[in-house]
Amino acid sequence: MASVDPELVAEQDRNMAAIEILMADVPIGAGGAAGSINGQGNGEGGLGFSTQLTDTATYTVTAGCIGAPGAKLTVSSGPGNALLDLPTSCAGVLSHDIELQPGPVSVSLVAAGEGYQKAATGVVRVYEAASLSPGPH
Repeated sequence: MASVDPELVAEQDRNMAAIEILMADVPIGAGGAAGSINGQGNGEGGLGFSTQLTDTATYTVTAGCIGAPGAKLTVSSGPGNALLDLPTSCAGVLSHDIELQPGPVSVSLVAAGEGYQKAATGVVRVYEAASLSPGPH
């Protein structure tokens, strides 16, 4: 069994805490994922989740990451049906509104290629865009 580097774990924890601060005002909505996107070895790494949407609506897909410049945010509906494929600088939070239909939807944040840190971490969330509309004053 491989041992875990305590310095790497501490750096991942610091990165996740920083992302959680950046994403503090972003609702979880229809779902989300958080964790390491470091690639574990020489391959690409990432995180993702799938959800079942029940309404046609404009959804906001938001991703935040640290340590993986060039990571890609992808939204798909069924195999081979990529609806969104955006590169991110991994230097803050990226949000994109997209019209989604009822049915299965998958969202991923993938660190591809080289140049990412071993402690790279990320968060993705999907929520109805209307959920952030200002209420009556």
